[in-house]
Amino acid sequence: MRARILFLGVLIGVACALPFLVSSYRTFQLTLVLVYAIALLGLNILTGYNGQISLGHGAFYALGAYCAAILIDKAGAPYWAVVPAAGGVCLVAGFLFGLPALRLEGLYLALATFALGVAMPQLLKYHHLEKWTGGVQGIVIAKPEAPFGIPLEADRWLYFFTPCSSSPPTASASSFRSSFSSASWWVASPRSAALSTARCSSSSSRTSPTRSRRPPPGRSSACS
Repeated sequence: MRARILFLGVLIGVACALPFLVSSYRTFQLTLVLVYAIALLGLNILTGYNGQISLGHGAFYALGAYCAAILIDKAGAPYWAVVPAAGGVCLVAGFLFGLPALRLEGLYLALATFALGVAMPQLLKYHHLEKWTGGVQGIVIAKPEAPFGIPLEADRWLYFFTPCSSSPPTASASSFRSSFSSASWWVASPRSAALSTARCSSSSSRTSPTRSRRPPPGRSSACS
């Protein structure tokens, strides 16, 4: 445990020192790596833990990115305030798309998400939405400057701001992982099997020997 904490501390120290050792362009590339890691968190939950294949994950990624860019470019919203707004829009869109996809799995779910991924770029370039999305040119916004007079360049500030903004989804993914591991352990643990056996034995002892209880038609007994 101590070695793990030490390794994590060294890793954080190297990550904090890295933008001061490389050029601004390399720092911007490292920031993009952190941004893509946020998208991989959701994909890991869907594919890694649930075993469902998604080929249209980039559509929700694009929806959140355009939502943030439109709020900054058109509404003049501060960059730190558009992050939860973009997350909320993606949450609603994912929920609405997930409702009809509840009965899909495997290849059929992959095809549905693939259709969403193919349709999203065409929707963003639709001429009626071009004044909002910028069409094929997209939206160009300026990099945010460091607040409160912090002596950091825009690329370096963006590098440090990105992991801070990704802390809530990272914490949510970690919580889901812990709950998933606990549920898997409970299903596979000897204790759960022993409790199930004890419940079945208790229900059998309360059943009359001349008149056994049978499950209703179409339902199976948990103690069979």
